[in-house]
Amino acid sequence: MVIRRLSAAVVALALLLPAASAQAVPPPPDPKLDPSAADIDEARRLFENGDTKFANGNHEAAVLAFRRAFALSGFASCLYNIALIYDRTEDYQAALEYMHYYEVYAKDYDLDEFAEAVADLERRKELADEEALAQAELVEENDEPLGPIDSAPSDGRPIYGVGAIVATSIAAIGLGVGIGLGVTSQRRKDEASSACGLDPEGDRFCPGAAGAPLDASRRFALGADIAFGVGGVAAVTAIVLIAVRAAKNKRAQSALVPSRRGAALIVRF
Repeated sequence: MVIRRLSAAVVALALLLPAASAQAVPPPPDPKLDPSAADIDEARRLFENGDTKFANGNHEAAVLAFRRAFALSGFASCLYNIALIYDRTEDYQAALEYMHYYEVYAKDYDLDEFAEAVADLERRKELADEEALAQAELVEENDEPLGPIDSAPSDGRPIYGVGAIVATSIAAIGLGVGIGLGVTSQRRKDEASSACGLDPEGDRFCPGAAGAPLDASRRFALGADIAFGVGGVAAVTAIVLIAVRAAKNKRAQSALVPSRRGAALIVRF
């Protein structure tokens, strides 16, 4: 039992390590009070380099570039970008710290958006910590490490909304009805064909009795086309609704950092 609890404690420490290590993130360097034109040009070059590094997934290099750009220019947008990078790497504590650095140096920002962004980061940090503790408890119960616990979207909604469920149901019904009508149409057509034959001259001849099955076959075929059309439209609608809902859930998982550009990297001073 002691060994098991010790194992769980070690796993909990490992899972919480990103949050703990975030406390060691260095603060931004002191910016120059009176940057020269050459400093601004170099800062702009570093800023663009950081943007490129971030786009390529080289987060450490991007942070270094933005830190150096801030030291030369003092532009708070550099700190905004660093906070966003830490958020994308799920180092929420570091992201929160740099959000507050941004608050100190930024000259113009939306207070409500900033408060919302900080609250969102704090909430997701709390969720991450709770998942780490839950993982440790599972390790203690099962005496073996488990894979990471998948979390639900931040807004708690599945990708299937009511509209998508209804559209999927209509699509399934439409396709099912279309198949049934198509089979019935073919059967009536075969019934009419069986009543037909060849006249003495070798031409195909169908008696009047074959007319009713042929008319019924055409009606069923038309119904099948309509059912397939309705089912197809409903299926496309369901796919669109699911894609839109999934995109909204994904956006909800990223920090709403204070910028009228939205939660995206600032690409210029």
